[in-house]
Amino acid sequence: MRLKNIQLKSLFSVFIFLVVSGQSFSQHNIKFNINHYDNDTLLVGYYYGDRQLSKDTVIRNDKGKFVFEGKDTLDKGVYILLLKPNYQYVQFLIDDEPAEFEMKFDTSDLSDIQFKGSKYNKEFYSYLDFLTEQRTKADKIRGEIKAMEANGRLDNEVLNLQLTAIDKEVKERQHKIVDENPHSVLAMLIRANFENPLPDFEGTEEEVQMKRYLYYKEHYFDHIDFKNQALIRTPFINDRIQYYLDKLTVQIADSLIISIDTIMNRLEPNPEAYRFYLSEIFNKYIKLKHVGMDAIYVYMVDHYYAQGKAPWVDEVNLNKMKTNANNFRDILIGKTMPNFTTFDEKGDSVTLNKINTDYTILLFWSPTCPHCKKSMPDVIKFYEDFKAKTDLTLMSICTPNGDKEKECWEFIKEKGMENFLNTSDPYQRYRRKIYIPSTPKIFILDKDKKILIKDIPAEELERIMDEIIKAKDEEMKLEKG
Repeated sequence: MRLKNIQLKSLFSVFIFLVVSGQSFSQHNIKFNINHYDNDTLLVGYYYGDRQLSKDTVIRNDKGKFVFEGKDTLDKGVYILLLKPNYQYVQFLIDDEPAEFEMKFDTSDLSDIQFKGSKYNKEFYSYLDFLTEQRTKADKIRGEIKAMEANGRLDNEVLNLQLTAIDKEVKERQHKIVDENPHSVLAMLIRANFENPLPDFEGTEEEVQMKRYLYYKEHYFDHIDFKNQALIRTPFINDRIQYYLDKLTVQIADSLIISIDTIMNRLEPNPEAYRFYLSEIFNKYIKLKHVGMDAIYVYMVDHYYAQGKAPWVDEVNLNKMKTNANNFRDILIGKTMPNFTTFDEKGDSVTLNKINTDYTILLFWSPTCPHCKKSMPDVIKFYEDFKAKTDLTLMSICTPNGDKEKECWEFIKEKGMENFLNTSDPYQRYRRKIYIPSTPKIFILDKDKKILIKDIPAEELERIMDEIIKAKDEEMKLEKG
């Protein structure tokens, strides 16, 4: 079950979710005193990466009380108390103190939560009350400013000074908490959301924007303690990591690999979070079927899994991962396509490296493949449109083996593919060098047989080829000065 995150940002620049520092206690005894709650069951959970996991179910005892107790350790982190039947929830901290305290609240007002025996939870909710009070003040002032501006009045200097004073008061409270309790949950939370002020950069507007972006990205994680063993049990860290990968990183394999290394290097001293995010990021890019992302798979297998940095993966699965990486390795974008030989209908050999055109389109297909049948009209149209204006060869490789290979030539005539350089190999010897798990599979190569792009849909061939040619023309213009 996924719960709505609560976040206080902007003026206050802080997540109200918690970050914890990593020690555990050998037992727990937490009492929940809840007014106006008729259900006999509570659910206790905790945050874990991008998930909320269940810890225990607490049943009202024969004295009418809810007691969350046990001999097992409670790892420090953010815990959730879930109320039935509407699944309202409140949060509490496990911090550097015994997990033995009482939590009291009324279901009619979940903003008023009292604690006995937990100074860290008292401090946390006191801070939240303070933020709520300051936000209410600030929202009222902003409303007054907006109303004045709507009436054409710009003399709002006094109100702006009041906003500045509120902001100053909030920051002073934050720094006081950090200074007095530097290792507490709340101090870590506040510190994690501090931002470095942007320097004054010089240059054109575009240059300044780029410098700001690079500076912000470089310092994005500065105030997060990645060594903290409780980091995985916070609700904000996953959002921060995903934002870094999805929004602050250019979505090409080379850039993503650098960002992945940045994250994993920071997490290395934190075994639990390291294990979670190595698997999480690896699976993220397996599932992401974007062009060129197989390079991330190969890189992570080579530099993490094959290097013994994931000892929880058994030998059988590790060998499968290595095999898959080896299959992808030689046909990554940017690599030179392995040379291979196939044969035309007469049995004459056709060798890739003997094709001397500026571009070569490789099309691996099968006459029994439904998607190939659907795609072929687009491929034919593309080739008819481009063959006269671009120096290119479209080499088709029909993939059936043995006696089924004869179906290739019937299909070619039926679909009007005679203008392609059509080939096949009933022994599929090209598969020793090129991994073709499914068809159709399209590669665009330059004159040196470097892979420019691959795995593109047939209907996108024309647009992508136009972009490749345009980029090449721009490159030639720059070279000429």
